[in-house]
Amino acid sequence: RSGEARRGEAGRVLVQAEGRSTGGVSWHTYVQYARAAGGAPALLILLCGCVIERGVQIATDYWLAVWIDGGRSSFLPLSGLPPPSDLAFYLPAYGGGLLCTAMFTYGRALLVNCWLGLRASHRLYSRLAAAVLAARLVFFETTPSGRIVNRFTSDTDMLDNQLVQTIMQLIVVCFSILG
Repeated sequence: RSGEARRGEAGRVLVQAEGRSTGGVSWHTYVQYARAAGGAPALLILLCGCVIERGVQIATDYWLAVWIDGGRSSFLPLSGLPPPSDLAFYLPAYGGGLLCTAMFTYGRALLVNCWLGLRASHRLYSRLAAAVLAARLVFFETTPSGRIVNRFTSDTDMLDNQLVQTIMQLIVVCFSILG
């Protein structure tokens, strides 16, 4: 018997209609992406790094307030500090705080983009390739090659670039609000 007769209706359809989901993204999808990025240990490292980064930012801002007020800040008054005009005392600590803030911000971006994003991208792309390579022949007969190529190019580009940038923005906004 021919392949068409064995497959029933699936072999008779020349081209399958492309399915498209609308609405919100399910939590299952987010969990799968987080698992592909490294799971709970990777997210814990990211959380710790973000807390340290925000703490350094807050400490640097507080030091600037101490410098401006001359140690008379209402939050935590400090006594015995030199006057605000003493740049040799205040400027190195403030510059160090700015440098640490820049290093932690760069580290977070590197962690999210290069470590977590690249890991998730590699794992999801590998799963996609394995699923396509393991597909039955009827899949290739009924699915236009352009649609398959689109999954490997446009859709993975969206995961690699747009999703990672959205996650970065979400992290920055959340920690700005919490801090």
